[in-house]
Amino acid sequence: MSTKKFIITFALSIFVLSAIIPQTNASNEQNMGIFDSIRIYNFNTTLDLSNKDELPTEPLNINNTKEIELNLDFNYEYPQYFPKFLIDTKIGKWILFRNTSQNMSVDLKLTITEQPEWCIVNLTQENIEIPLSTEKQIANPKINFKIKAGTKAFLEEEITIKAEFIPKENWGLEPSQDQLNFSIISEFQKSLDINYSDIENKTLQAKPGENLSCIVKIKNNGNGDTLVNFSLDDTDLKGWNISFKPASAVLKVDQDIKEFKINISVPAKEENYEKSLNFTISSKSATEKEFKDNYLLIGSEPFTIDIRVEKEEENEYLSNLLIILGIFIVILLIVAFIIKIFKKKE
Repeated sequence: MSTKKFIITFALSIFVLSAIIPQTNASNEQNMGIFDSIRIYNFNTTLDLSNKDELPTEPLNINNTKEIELNLDFNYEYPQYFPKFLIDTKIGKWILFRNTSQNMSVDLKLTITEQPEWCIVNLTQENIEIPLSTEKQIANPKINFKIKAGTKAFLEEEITIKAEFIPKENWGLEPSQDQLNFSIISEFQKSLDINYSDIENKTLQAKPGENLSCIVKIKNNGNGDTLVNFSLDDTDLKGWNISFKPASAVLKVDQDIKEFKINISVPAKEENYEKSLNFTISSKSATEKEFKDNYLLIGSEPFTIDIRVEKEEENEYLSNLLIILGIFIVILLIVAFIIKIFKKKE
């Protein structure tokens, strides 16, 4: 190729490339060449959104704020055959292939695109300014969320965060986006209102062989279905017979008061004595989902029933009357016997 043709080809190449790549004037504002309509390609950009802090995997405390720091990475790439040796080359007042890593930034946008109705979600930053560079640039916005009071137990839904880069019209950069989603789970809050009015601060009276019954009333004031179970703690109860109706039940949220009946059969031995019977009410979440025990809130509450057994005493007046009557009958028999003897002698 002749020198003249080489010079013409080189000049045309520079002229065409000047219409392809963003250019900058002295005011540091981006401008495109007069041949913007013949742009052949844009620079690719990469936007990556991830979590820096560990994401929640277990149920979260209701009404407590949880904060997570994020990683937001952004960079752009030169095309494969980009003539990097021409960066900062000037043609007149125009700078071709400006070094975009110097004094230039882009705006990235964060939005919450999906969240549960029972959770308050906020971003510490929604618009983030970050340097434009071929090297990865990192920002660390944060997201915080709080589960609303009154939320039902073990609800599980996703939060989705979307990151976007939308270039200005003449920047010659491709748009990019990424998203991060994760699930949150509401905790189980147990609250049982147990009414022992039939037995509290009382001693039940019974006779040998008598059957007694008493009622324990329970209301579920928590935020999830709760399994309740009654059990007898004593083992040495010869002659006693104790049963529950029902022995266990699942108490639904906002369900009416549930009554548990305790049936007690007293031994028939004729003695006066007092007996304390020890019971336990155990409870936990009735969920079928698998969680660690500390999230199911397994717990127990003991209670005692005091019983005084008294054998039936005989009526003292009747007893004395019977004794007198017996003596009188004996006297009559003796008198009758004596009279009979005298009659035989006559």
